[in-house]
Parts: sequence; C-alpha cells; structure tokens
Amino acid sequence: PIVLFRALLRQIGVLHDDTARNWFRQHVKKRFAVSRDAEAKRLVQLLAETRRGITTLKRANQGFPKPLLKVMEIAWGRNGKRRHELMDVSSGPFLYAYPRKKLPFMSKPFEALVKWVNVKNPELKIPEKNIWDEPFPEVRLPRIYGRHFNRLVTASPAPLPLEEFERLKRLASGQELPKPPRRKRPLSEESRKCKAINGERPHEMKPRSWRRIYQKILNKSVALVYNEPREKWEVIAQDPKALPEIDNDEIDDF
Repeated sequence: PIVLFRALLRQIGVLHDDTARNWFRQHVKKRFAVSRDAEAKRLVQLLAETRRGITTLKRANQGFPKPLLKVMEIAWGRNGKRRHELMDVSSGPFLYAYPRKKLPFMSKPFEALVKWVNVKNPELKIPEKNIWDEPFPEVRLPRIYGRHFNRLVTASPAPLPLEEFERLKRLASGQELPKPPRRKRPLSEESRKCKAINGERPHEMKPRSWRRIYQKILNKSVALVYNEPREKWEVIAQDPKALPEIDNDEIDDF
C-alpha cells in the first residue's frame, strides 16, 4: 500500500491543473487513512482500485484524451466523488436531508436547480388508494419520495461555488492560467513513444488544448446565487456562444 500511495502522489503531483492536484491529493490521503484498518478481502479490492487509478492518472499526464477529460471532470465536480461532495445533503443548503421514516425536505436552492434543468415530472403525485382500493399506506411514502428525489439529484448538475465557477470561466477564455506543478512534467518524447490504447494516442497538450477542455467542463457547470432584490435563488450557467473563439494560430488535433 505504501508503494502505491507514493505512486499515486507522484502522478497527482504532475497534473497540469492545480484544482485537480489539490482535490486528488486530499482525496487520496483521506481514502488511505480511512482504509488503513480494512479487512483483508476489502484491502485486495482497494489495492486493485488504486492500481487502476494510477494507470488513469498516468495516461492523463501523457495526454490521452479520454483519461485526461475523466480526471478533469472528477476534479471539477462533474462526475465521481467530487460531485457527491458538492451535492452532499449534510454540507449545504442545496438538497434534502431526511431520516428513512420521515418525508424529505427540498430546499429553495434545490428547487431552483431542478426547475432550471427542466426535469420531467418534478412533482410526485401519490394516489389516494392502492390497487386493492384501500387508502395508500403512509409507511411507504418516505421510500417513494426518497427514490423520486434521488432521480432529481441524478438529473441535476452539481453547482460549483461562485468563485470557482468564475475562475473556470477565466481558464476557459484564456484570461487566467492554472498554477504549474512543482514536480517536473513527463517529457514529451516519452509521451510520443507511448503506444495507442483503444485507438487513442497521447496528445501533446498546448494552451489551446487546455482551453478546449476547460470549455467542455464549463458547458456542464452551473452556480447558484441568491438574488436579494427578487428574494429567490437563481442558476448561473455559461452560454457556449458567449465564449471567445480560440485562436487558430496554434496547431491542435485534440
């Protein structure tokens, strides 16, 4: 485990994006601390999962498009653990928190998010009687409402903090550059020698390539702000047409 832990930190240390470096570093340290006393069977599963993570990060650093986009989307909360943290019921005003035996509560920010996404059938209608023509049992309501709200959570994008959303806009437009890593990045010659995997070849990332990745993430991202004059929560999203066109001076096949 110690060898794999160090290998993970080495790959994380050369990630180009500082948000990805910071989040993956604290996530890996937390996971290893929690799993320190895991049972033998669970430990074997965790080690296999760690090896897959090292492979994904290594290919992302080499410039393989799919692993790189996957790592960036996880770090910016579009998928994976970071998304669950942003949508956590216990750490923000967005969602619902309920015991299993009580009906869930949907907050105003989450209502605004669901309305913006335009989810099909956002309101759940419970019939007055069941198939036996008897009153619908109330004991089933918490579980039914829980499944319904889980569907709403799955359909809704995780809102980024406003400062992080604004920084993502600057990164996508080229107005700001990510902080470079302290560790030396993999040599481009080594990346060129990598063989194609599943029809993909490593790509030498240039500033234009990174702006394209940030734009893809920005198109999937939103932020929630409270409008005090109107006394309501509003969703902020980036219009893809509003982004500046990327210069064609740089050759980029990403």
